[in-house]
Amino acid sequence: MLPPEPSAWLFTVAALAVAGLHLLLILGAPIGFMTMGGRNPGVLPTLARVASLVQALLILGLAVIVLERAGVIAVPGLSSKGWLVWLAVGVSALSLIANTFTPSRRERWFGMPVTAALLIGSLGVALGD
Repeated sequence: MLPPEPSAWLFTVAALAVAGLHLLLILGAPIGFMTMGGRNPGVLPTLARVASLVQALLILGLAVIVLERAGVIAVPGLSSKGWLVWLAVGVSALSLIANTFTPSRRERWFGMPVTAALLIGSLGVALGD
């Protein structure tokens, strides 16, 4: 397992990749096959774009939690909430499972390695205390 700081950076880079994908989807890129099981192969409908926005904000919020827990950044009030890093571990584990079994092959090719990096990074921080 990586030490906490490199683990936090691994998580953050993977989170930025996920957020970047969702930003492209929100802006109307015709790559719906890369998310949500590939149900919308082209441009996502409005409701799915809202879901992409929520997912992007969630993953970026988790990155802040992981970076703070690893001591890379300081967020007032967050340092007393060390247990939140386990939220990042749980979301990452569930995301890895979902991306492993998605019917969309292209989503799986992107999602499995990225969510594995999220899980490894968050575990490295959570267990590194």
